[in-house]
Amino acid sequence: MTPFYNALIGSTIKIALGYYLIAKPEINIYGSAISANVAYTVVMILNLISIRRKLGLKQKFMEIMIKPVASATVMFFVLYLLTEPLKAMIPNTFAYLALMCVVSLTVYLMALFVTKAVSVREIRKILK
Repeated sequence: MTPFYNALIGSTIKIALGYYLIAKPEINIYGSAISANVAYTVVMILNLISIRRKLGLKQKFMEIMIKPVASATVMFFVLYLLTEPLKAMIPNTFAYLALMCVVSLTVYLMALFVTKAVSVREIRKILK
């Protein structure tokens, strides 16, 4: 039942913060994205706290937050650098989008392995 309450708290934050931020002319529609990110972050933190309390599992902050964020940052910069050259080479929008999705997934997974956020053993366990 705890995840439900955590999601309810997150939904309340998203609605209230969204209402407040969207009404501000300098933020406008970007307030929706900001409120969603804040709400999801709060829900994630509440869920991690719940897991720690209920199961006694102690998560390592570096493993569950810093390494995935670092991997996502690497992926962002690679995509940022490849956007214009690939757009010029591939005129078909669907093919360009498909290639960018494959590149982003590949770069992100490679970064996860390089930072040791995910191990080969864990992938094998997931695929079983």
